[in-house]
Amino acid sequence: MSSYPVYNYTNNNNTPLTSTQVTAILNDKAVRITDAYNNSTLSVPPTRSTINSIGTHYHVANYYAPTKELVYHGR
Repeated sequence: MSSYPVYNYTNNNNTPLTSTQVTAILNDKAVRITDAYNNSTLSVPPTRSTINSIGTHYHVANYYAPTKELVYHGR
């Protein structure tokens, strides 16, 4: 998934998402994109070079379908 902003996308059961699912989620304007560490809303998905709120790079995003939230985590 090198074309996506972070390395891994999973659902809330830690199951990897397919590229089709990731594309649909990222294109859905109703999805809230969030930083996991400070719960702030991000205006766009972070890139691999984006530094998160704890000073590290993002490496995974978890998608919570019931709330339409994509939560990005770092290391």
